[in-house]
Amino acid sequence: MQKKYIMLRMFMIKKLIILFYIPSLLAQIPNNILHSDVSLLKKSFYSKPITFLEFQKQLTHGRFGVISHDPENLINDMFEISSSLKSSVNFWFNIYTRYDENFVVIHDKNHHNLVYDSIDFSELYKSSLNTVTKANLKNQIVKERIKEIHFGLTNLISGKKSDKIQQTIIDAIRSAKIRFPSKKIPRQKFYRKLLRGLRAQTGLRNVVEKGFINYEIYRETIGHYFDLSSVPPEIIAIPFVESSFNTKAVSRANAVGVWQFIYTTGKFFLPVEKKYDTRRNVLISSLAAIHLLKQNYKILGDWPLAVVAHNSGTKHIILAKKKLKNKKITVDNFFSNYQHPNLGFASRNYYSEFLAMVYAIAYKKYFFFKEKPDKPWKGHTNKIINLYLVRCNLDFKKFLKTMNKFSNNIRQLNPHLLSKRIHPRGTIISSDITLTKKQFYRIQNSKLLRLYPKNFKKLLKGQSCSTR
Repeated sequence: MQKKYIMLRMFMIKKLIILFYIPSLLAQIPNNILHSDVSLLKKSFYSKPITFLEFQKQLTHGRFGVISHDPENLINDMFEISSSLKSSVNFWFNIYTRYDENFVVIHDKNHHNLVYDSIDFSELYKSSLNTVTKANLKNQIVKERIKEIHFGLTNLISGKKSDKIQQTIIDAIRSAKIRFPSKKIPRQKFYRKLLRGLRAQTGLRNVVEKGFINYEIYRETIGHYFDLSSVPPEIIAIPFVESSFNTKAVSRANAVGVWQFIYTTGKFFLPVEKKYDTRRNVLISSLAAIHLLKQNYKILGDWPLAVVAHNSGTKHIILAKKKLKNKKITVDNFFSNYQHPNLGFASRNYYSEFLAMVYAIAYKKYFFFKEKPDKPWKGHTNKIINLYLVRCNLDFKKFLKTMNKFSNNIRQLNPHLLSKRIHPRGTIISSDITLTKKQFYRIQNSKLLRLYPKNFKKLLKGQSCSTR
């Protein structure tokens, strides 16, 4: 039976290779043809495949070993990487700084240093295949590789004779320095846990690099907000973890903007309406994030815990504190002593991702922009961008027509405003140039963090409107 299965797979692979090497047929490949094994096709695409052992060496011997000690003293001591988190931070650091979207890493979600394979899809993306076919082929190759590893682990559980896949798994486990249980039943449990932990992660280096370009125009202003509110500058890593600082980000859960506020949380701090959603505005949502993080810090008394709470809420940390009977709680003992169904892989990795991004941002000169990037927007300069309140009703389309003579950035700075709409008095607007006092009220530094952005319109009390 197994021999017939192998022969069938080989037959389908040959068909795939023929199709890929006949240019006239490239665009005609149907999606369902990808249901066959594509391990040989991978070899034809990837002249220099990255093996799990190479990736393992990079995790162990790469520059992270130096960077993690903060040699240039760029990072606050409170964000030092503990020994228990080093492996997971190391993994995410490599995902952010070494591997772009062309790479998929197959690893264990509980042992971050256990990497079974990494697949390079660079040649696939360079091919003339259409986008849908590329995506389908990539997904199928990853699924097939995970199936192979799953099959190998299943055989290890049942004690079947070792083959190449099983040996690859064993080599990966040994390379990760994970101990094998000596007895049969504990060893079977060990392999079953590895089965449940199989996971694929796409590289993000190029996505993070685009985020740096998006961030540049806001860097001075957000840094100014952090200074005003005494928030550690390392907190800027959060919107990179949340969205890679993608200003147009919208998640499946409908979390919006660079800080990825869901509707209920956003509504607590921000004006969130169908035609006026300030979660989309980088600066307004940054002020809301500062308020939220400051609240977390006030409740928990610790910035690392405040970061964890940004993802999972303060409730779980407070419950863990009670469980530990008032013992000083840290990120380490929180996750080691507290379990909850709502704290899954994403929540348990959030702080490691945050730390990895903190170090990636601090030492970005070593990992990003081998070529000098273009400035994000025309006429961009590093200067403070002010927030204003509209004193009168605002025809944003006419406003843009006038303002484009003086600034090229007004449209991009205000994605929360619809062009074809008259916006009412009290609307918040961002501007990199000074607006007239008659029609716009500039929000002073002293008031930026005194009120939630949803209450900024209260500042217009007693303020008149003039259209002259």
